[in-house]
Amino acid sequence: MSEKTKLLFLLSLVILVNCKKITNDKLDAQLAKEFYDSIKSVNAQSFEYRYDGLAPQESYFVNGKIRFLKFRTSGEDGFAERKIIFNNQTDSIEKYILREVIPNWETYNGNVYGDMHDEYFDTIYIIYPNKKQIFTYSKNKLVDSTFKPNIGGTNYIYTMKKQTEKKYNDR
Repeated sequence: MSEKTKLLFLLSLVILVNCKKITNDKLDAQLAKEFYDSIKSVNAQSFEYRYDGLAPQESYFVNGKIRFLKFRTSGEDGFAERKIIFNNQTDSIEKYILREVIPNWETYNGNVYGDMHDEYFDTIYIIYPNKKQIFTYSKNKLVDSTFKPNIGGTNYIYTMKKQTEKKYNDR
């Protein structure tokens, strides 16, 4: 191998390593596996329905009630994905995983998500509403564990749950 080829290879390797973005992909994959393993462990039934035409949705039922719900909303070059586990006895949210990926508007160039010239904020929140606790992750690491007396944003989830259950039970 010539010196020029070695130098070109080394330079390419350095560029690839420096362009790698740090995201929550590793943690998200682990949480997704746990979510789907939970679905499988209770033999939940999948039901195809979309409460909101703009939000792809996955619903899994146990005894006529949604036990697991996943949906994704998209904004201007970012997205929010939610995985929700409902308590089987109370119908309340037991665990709520929210991943938000949004552009850093100071560096945003209007490129497609993942372009190496744009920066994105990638945050995962693991929320336990009944315990009033939120765990916040960035770069696959816990950055905050907070007690929150009021955890908002659940009205839309409960409306989606109610309408999806109605559609499921009216089949």
